[in-house]
This record gives sequence, C-alpha cells and structure tokens, in this order.
Amino acid sequence: MSLPRTIATLIFAALASVCVSLALRTASDGLAQDSAGSAGEPGELVVEWAYRPTDLADLAAESPALLYLEVTGVRQGPAEASPSDVSAEAIPTQRIDVRVLRDFRGQAPSRLTLYKLGGPGVQPEGDPAYSVGERYLVFARRRLTADETAPNPDGTWIATAPDGRMRELGSGRLQALIEGGVTERLNGATVSEAAAEAENARVEATR
Repeated sequence: MSLPRTIATLIFAALASVCVSLALRTASDGLAQDSAGSAGEPGELVVEWAYRPTDLADLAAESPALLYLEVTGVRQGPAEASPSDVSAEAIPTQRIDVRVLRDFRGQAPSRLTLYKLGGPGVQPEGDPAYSVGERYLVFARRRLTADETAPNPDGTWIATAPDGRMRELGSGRLQALIEGGVTERLNGATVSEAAAEAENARVEATR
C-alpha cells in the first residue's frame, strides 16, 4: 500500500498533558494528523513527535514501563482517516504482538500489543517496521483514549517517544533507530546496561 504524493504529517503526542495546536486528535491516543499539499515521495510519512525527551532522565520519568521484548507477530490494524483532508488516502496502522522477556519496572503483562502507524511499504520516518523474532528495549506506556482520561479499551501500548525504541543486534548490543541525545547515550550498550543507566538517570533526577 502506498499513499498519494502527499507528505502526511503525523504528530504523536506521547504525553497525555501535551496539547498539539493546529491539528485534530483521533482515537489513537494523542495522535494528531494533518495532511499537507506539498509534494513528496509516494508512501513517505514525515513524522513529527510532539514529545521528544530532553535527556535520558526525562524519557525514563515519562515511561511507566521499560521493556525488553521479542516480536511474535505483526498484524494490520484499522486505517486512520485524515481529519484535515477527507480526500486523502487513509493512513495504515499495525498491531505488533510481543512477548515481554523482562519488565524492568514491573508494570506490564507478559504478552502485549504495541500500536504502530504504517504498513507494508509505508513506514513513518524514524519508526521502521517490526519483524517477527526481533528484540527491542522499549520505553513504553499504555495507549490512552481520545480524551486521554483512561487506557484505550483495546489494551494496546505505545513507545513513549521515538528515542524509546532500540533494537538488539545479534551481538547483544542496542542499535538506535533515530538520532538524538538519548539514543546516542544508549547506543551500543547491552539491554542490562541501558536499563541500569536509565534507572540511575531517573533516580538522580529526583534528588
């Protein structure tokens, strides 16, 4: 599936308290979408995250769960319509089924499903596709309802920010998927090293 030659700007409000101006919210928990009429490559999703952590302590503090997980399934979810352009093609979504290998905060079930934008051939910038068997360290939280007052009834989770998803390589080291101060700090660490550093940063920030 590919989108028309339109850059779909997808603003992820990763915090319930964040207000995104000039955009409409949908039922995907703080996900606001706005389609611009400028030209772009077919299927290109230019993504702007409403929340980007200032540092590791910030990300750790805003993430109720820190999960080491393995992908067990990738499914297509309902497409998200653009609230600002009724003529635009709907934006695909996916459901990523995972097995939690270790929950460093004790806040998540042993199996859960992550909500993700994109589909075959259409992936948001900085948020590449998942594949079965891959392992990640993910700073995560429950996805909320459209009014952000309660967990979404579908039970899905989301990564708190693009900085909050790191792939484990065959070497056992983590690989950042997006550039930034947080990912630079954790890039190349083991899962245990990264989790310990994140927890230390969170504790130090509260002192």
